[in-house]
Amino acid sequence: MVRVACVLLEPGTDVEQRPRLWAACLDALEGFSPAVETPGPGQAWVDVAALEALYGDGQALARLLAQAVANVAHARSSVAIADTPFAARLAAQHTSPGTETVWEPGTVAVRLAAMSLDVIPLDRETRQALGDRGVATLGDLAALPSATVTARFGLAARHAQRLILGEAVRPLTPRHTTMREGSRQLFPNPVWESFRLRSLVGLQARDLRVRLGERGLRPRRVRLTGELLNGEVRQSSRLLPMVGTGAAPVAAALDAMLAAWPVEDGITAVLMILETAAQTPVEERGVIVRWGRTVARGQ
Repeated sequence: MVRVACVLLEPGTDVEQRPRLWAACLDALEGFSPAVETPGPGQAWVDVAALEALYGDGQALARLLAQAVANVAHARSSVAIADTPFAARLAAQHTSPGTETVWEPGTVAVRLAAMSLDVIPLDRETRQALGDRGVATLGDLAALPSATVTARFGLAARHAQRLILGEAVRPLTPRHTTMREGSRQLFPNPVWESFRLRSLVGLQARDLRVRLGERGLRPRRVRLTGELLNGEVRQSSRLLPMVGTGAAPVAAALDAMLAAWPVEDGITAVLMILETAAQTPVEERGVIVRWGRTVARGQ
């Protein structure tokens, strides 16, 4: 199943003039998902298919994504989750900054049906031809037979129809190609003590390191996303040294990162990701990695 979150920074946020700021936002989103694609400054798509299963609550996940970006950009964002990038972007565009929207699986066609054709990219001639035939909404276009759309209105209209029906779906293109393993620990009782948090996170790291090792890989970066009792997010990321193997480099990185965490505020969950270094150029062209699962590009 495809599930995508669209993150739109509030209009007026100066990310075009501050590319490092936007890069930091993308890095914060990559602390959640391995596949983050950006079609332009201030907008990002995040593959959340596996994340929704980890969090069990799309609304909570969307809220955490917004909080992670706000921590970096100090700006509000609109976050929406839907079945396709197109639907997620439309939902985000109709979501007020500082709020989140989740379209449940399988509801995209119903939610899009009443929207005007103006929200979909179409050239003027095609839009005019559709209007002359009484096609005014996305639902009207979706209801037409595909062969009729192609024959009467051309390939542009057929592509628009495929977007509405969720047929024109492709994998997101991540900024970085890495192999990774990730897991989320949920603490029913918040963790208040540094030594206990360190112990729990250490066990989590050992499990992920073993899982990478079973695939003949070793970690090169560790990412932590902590969820606090007050609803805030704390993120940390650290590169591991090229030399040295085993648990020691990961343990040292965890110690350094957790030392700055406000454990006294109560930690309710930790999402940990262990990543390898980027693959070779040949592998980067031929492989997409999705939350610990490798699939051939184009599938």
